[in-house]
Amino acid sequence: DQLVELQSALDAGDKLEPSGAEMLLRSLLEEAGWSWANGSGGPAAISKVAAGGLVKKLTVEGGVAAKARALYGALFTTEAPAASDEANGTERPKSPGSPKSPKENGDSSPNSSPKLAPSIGAAKELLAQLAHDAPGQLAQLVALEWLLTVGCPNKAREAPLALKAIYDADLAEEDIILAWHARRDAAKMLGVPADGAAAVRKGVQQVVDWLQQAESDEVSEEESDEDDE
Repeated sequence: DQLVELQSALDAGDKLEPSGAEMLLRSLLEEAGWSWANGSGGPAAISKVAAGGLVKKLTVEGGVAAKARALYGALFTTEAPAASDEANGTERPKSPGSPKSPKENGDSSPNSSPKLAPSIGAAKELLAQLAHDAPGQLAQLVALEWLLTVGCPNKAREAPLALKAIYDADLAEEDIILAWHARRDAAKMLGVPADGAAAVRKGVQQVVDWLQQAESDEVSEEESDEDDE
């Protein structure tokens, strides 16, 4: 059984391929009761999976960005990675002519997938295991970029609220977000095309402007305080 082999590899500290890591994470999440498509599980399911520092223990071929991509894929997509995925796990081929579900079409009916922003908030405890340093925070931003362009492109319009949710949940600090936004090829290693990267950055520009203004105001207050001394 492939899942047994993946669990054994995880327990042994072996590196997993991104597609295998996503498959294992997805299985563990489903077992705990997390179902993003149905909006079920919530923080209680996340706590079960987060116990013992699972994400910290997980090592993935391609480094922390590939680990974040596997985690975001398992949490926020409805389709398991295909066996023919490439090493970076970015391709999700379908059978020719296979119909798309309402979720994949971005249908706004009650059966469509939940919004990303509240889902990110619900999964905060697990995502926080990647947020303890700058590389992990940047990895979450490139994983979000992958999600909005490759993994679940029908969610692209949710980019600003999703980014704000990451910031509000302390999963990426202000300076990391600004640095990511300035680097247009940050998610290239995850297979994000240049036009997709540009579209995501355009979509989140309002949030970035707000962060830059807040940073500018903070600097001005510090300079004013120094002048008063």
